[in-house]
Amino acid sequence: MHPIPLPRLNHSQRKKQQDIFSFLKVNLYLLLCWIPVFTGWSILFFFLCSCIHQKNRPNFTWPVEKPHTLSRKFSIYHEGIDFPKRIGHPVFSTAEGEVIYIGSQFAHYGKIIIIEHKHNWASLYAHLHKIIVRKGSYVKKGQKIGEVGNTGRSSGPHLHFELIYKKQPINPVRYLPR
Repeated sequence: MHPIPLPRLNHSQRKKQQDIFSFLKVNLYLLLCWIPVFTGWSILFFFLCSCIHQKNRPNFTWPVEKPHTLSRKFSIYHEGIDFPKRIGHPVFSTAEGEVIYIGSQFAHYGKIIIIEHKHNWASLYAHLHKIIVRKGSYVKKGQKIGEVGNTGRSSGPHLHFELIYKKQPINPVRYLPR
């Protein structure tokens, strides 16, 4: 049995076929991207994504005692929030997890602690005066892990705090209790 002979396309016919395919592919992409916007499906889509995101995060608490005054907020130039506190003020773990890093390898942070939490979350505590946990230890939510300091590139005693989700910095204020 012989295979069915396919018609040979010349260069211009092949080019037209590719153009039609490209046109359909681009328009299909636009159609799939914009249908939710015009039909209200986008609200449902964002709601579902938000629910999944909320479900897969630890229940965070503040890393310092009240008052929760911020001296510097989160921005694209500052990937965390700063709490002005006196040297020696206690610093607490915001959620349970494993201490994966302790040290001062990153000079601008001074002494830091990084804790890995469930569902790809991590928290970072910087400019510490004293660290009272060890690498590899498991900490509970609200457990004292260190003390506020003025180490590294710092303008005064404060705690620099970061929340990290899937290796990306996230604005901590959105995930801390009100």
